Order: sequence, then C-alpha cells, then structure tokens
Amino acid sequence: MKELITCLMCLLALVAADPTCSCHSVIETNSWPWGDNIVTKWNRVTIGDSIARRSDEDPAVLFENVTTFKITDPLAYCEKQLPILEPPVQHMWIRNSNFGRLAPNPKVAVLRISDTNFIKLVFDKTVNYQTQRIYLKNVPLDAIPRNLNAMQNLVSFVAKEIPLQKFNLSQFNGLNKLQRITISNNLTSIAIGAVELPALISLNFHSNQIQKVPRDISTLKSLEMLNFCFNKITHLDMSVFNGLDFLQDLKISHNPLLIINSPTTVNLPALQHLHLQHSHLERLDVALWHMPKLASMNLNWNNLTQVTNLEGQFPKGMVVYAAGNTWNCTWLNEAATVVVIDQQDRPRC
Repeated sequence: MKELITCLMCLLALVAADPTCSCHSVIETNSWPWGDNIVTKWNRVTIGDSIARRSDEDPAVLFENVTTFKITDPLAYCEKQLPILEPPVQHMWIRNSNFGRLAPNPKVAVLRISDTNFIKLVFDKTVNYQTQRIYLKNVPLDAIPRNLNAMQNLVSFVAKEIPLQKFNLSQFNGLNKLQRITISNNLTSIAIGAVELPALISLNFHSNQIQKVPRDISTLKSLEMLNFCFNKITHLDMSVFNGLDFLQDLKISHNPLLIINSPTTVNLPALQHLHLQHSHLERLDVALWHMPKLASMNLNWNNLTQVTNLEGQFPKGMVVYAAGNTWNCTWLNEAATVVVIDQQDRPRC
C-alpha cells in the first residue's frame, strides 16, 4: 500500500509537469554488478526517459536509456523541475545511457554509472558534495576527473572496465576520508607522489597491465590491503613495501613473476596473508623477511622446489599453500616441522 501511494504521488506530480509522464509498478531485479548490498525493489517512474525510485527509507533513482547532452539535476525532466519526494535520494544509478557533460548531483550519497558513454565527467570545486561512494563500470574514463578532490566526503572510489592507462594518486590528494580505491582493466603505470590520504586502507589494482610496483608506495602508511593480482609484474623487490607497518593483506598472485629479490630486510610487522600463487617462481629466499604475524603464504602453482631459509622465519603454525609445485621431498618433510603445509591438494615432490 505504501508503495502504491508513493507511486500515485509520483504520477500526480509528473502529470502536472507533463501529461506524457507515467508511473509503473514495483519491479524486482537481481542483476547487481556492484560490490555492496543489492537493491532489489524499485518503483519505476517513466518521464520520457525512465527513472526508478525505491519507496522505503533509503530511496534510490535509476536513469536508464537516457540520451542528452547535459545532466546536472536528477529530477529536471519533462522540461520542468519536478518536486523532490521525501526522503532525499541516497542512491543514483545511471546505466545504458549517453551524455555529453555529466555533472552528478552533489546530494547523492552513492553514485553508480555503468555501460554509459559521456564526453566529460564534471565535478565543481565550489560545491559541497555529500557523495560518499562512487562506482564506475564500463565507462569511457581515460583520465581521473578534474576537481575530484572536491568530494571531501568520499570514502570509496571504484572504477572497473575503464580505458584509464596512467594513474596519479595526487589527483585524490586531500580526500581525508577516502578509505578505498579500486581501478581495473588498462592501467600500465602508477604514480604515488607526495599525497595526504590519512584514511586510505585499501588500494586495489587487480587486473591491469602494470609491470612495476612504484617504490614510493611505502609512503601510504595507513594501507592495510594492497592488491596487484593479475598484472604483468616479472620482477619484485620486496623491500619496496618497507614502511607499510599496518599492511595485513598483500596480493601479488597471477603475475608472470620470475624473481623476488630481498636485498635488504623486509619488515612488515602486521602482515598476515601473502598471496604469490599462480606465478612463475623457481626460487624464493626468505632469509631477510621479518613478518612476525604472518598466518598464511600461498605458493600454489609456481615452479618451486624449495623455499630457502624458511626455518625460524615465521610463526609456528603458519600455513604454506603448496599445491602445484615440484618440491624437493627432503626439504618438504623438513619444512613440515616448522610450518603447516596445506594438504588440500597434495603437493608433488
């Protein structure tokens, strides 16, 4: 009943603005390409182009199959300013659309744009944005938008399947609430530079074309999770991570890694999980690794015969995932006395 009343209110307001506008019943969807909680029920309102608004305490608006040169206000349709229904919009999702200049509404808490073309994504440095999360998927973003750092409430920025090749973290400088950045698809290089991001705990560059981990990544002191999986890294100096004293989860799996060097002590006091699986490692020496909290090291599906200087380096009970390697049997038996060798897929030797 509540949904029906809300829909009727929508219809009355919209018809007053333009008699061609119409309102549809509640629809349900399980199609959800995002990483957060799914929104399944929507009230769909058609205003020339279609808008859907959820009618509970956490309302959302969906723009779909929209073609226009410019959009700055999500409720400016039918050539008139439509009344804003209470409560205010919390989620905006734009998909399967075409825009020229796309300037998101500053009052939206969560902005999602997918499978949409635009010429320019615009943020205004004079505007007080309330947006906390931005999700982008399959959009033509080949550069980080200018003035993105105007979004002082931004907590999470996720961009997947985008053509961006060069990433400079300085474009996020000053976003003191920013906790998570995820960018995937085409990145070939990363620049860190002198940045102030005190809340940044997660940096995810999964599935790109990156060949080298930038040495100044260690300046991001608050990082707890770092992901370079599915890239093009062939050589890695583990000391590049020194200074990341809060890092708990380091993911470098699914790279064509041939060599991991440790010319100096590798000090990662908080590291709990190290992922090196599905690489091309033939040797690994951990003599200079200081990781007192390491709980697991995944070495599945490499070309290893042994891990040199393993004894005494890690906590008792630390798990080594070892499937898919051709181990030296003598070494494997000795290693099993100081760490737990995972037997789910019995290692070969």
